[in-house]
Amino acid sequence: MTADAVVKASMGLDMGNVEAKAAGTPLHKFIAAFRFSIKAAVGRATVESEFGKLAAWNPFFDGRAAVEAKAAAALKDSHDVVNELLEKTRKGEIGGPQSVLSAMLNDVSPTTGDFVALHNIFGQVMNLMIAGHETTAAALAWSLYYIATHPEVESRALAEIQAVLGERSEPRADDVPKLVYLEACFREALRLHPSVPNISRDVAADTTLK
Repeated sequence: MTADAVVKASMGLDMGNVEAKAAGTPLHKFIAAFRFSIKAAVGRATVESEFGKLAAWNPFFDGRAAVEAKAAAALKDSHDVVNELLEKTRKGEIGGPQSVLSAMLNDVSPTTGDFVALHNIFGQVMNLMIAGHETTAAALAWSLYYIATHPEVESRALAEIQAVLGERSEPRADDVPKLVYLEACFREALRLHPSVPNISRDVAADTTLK
């Protein structure tokens, strides 16, 4: 759901994953490719996790090469999807003035006057997916869990939603500041389970902290 929302809102493409999941059909290929790419990047893609215990202990199976090949295929699928998004944006089939891809293709730097380099757009899209997809899903999951397991909180949150939205089923932008208690619920869930608990950095040279 969050992946669909992020891509639809920022790039104008409806990946249809919610409908696919409900129908029991495969999700958009970008989801599988993206998730495996992240899994491989953080070192969680192993021979056993991808091909099973028998494969991991099979002396005739080059598990490392198989994992690397799967990672390369996932990366290619991700690049293919981003390239497809760029082409559809260029043709005006998706996106619009508010599309992130439209901005990266058409806007120039106010300081240098340069366009965004095409080879940089892939990294920007992947960063957007990481920042807006996984983090949002985790925050929503914990928020809904705590609201559902605390009936008094759920009742108060529902009362606030009904008071602000009335008969409408979807909120508007100007409704958000009025949902004070609901925001407090999300903030408390984030305090207990931060979507990004830490940010690591690699130093490029010996550094002394004072």
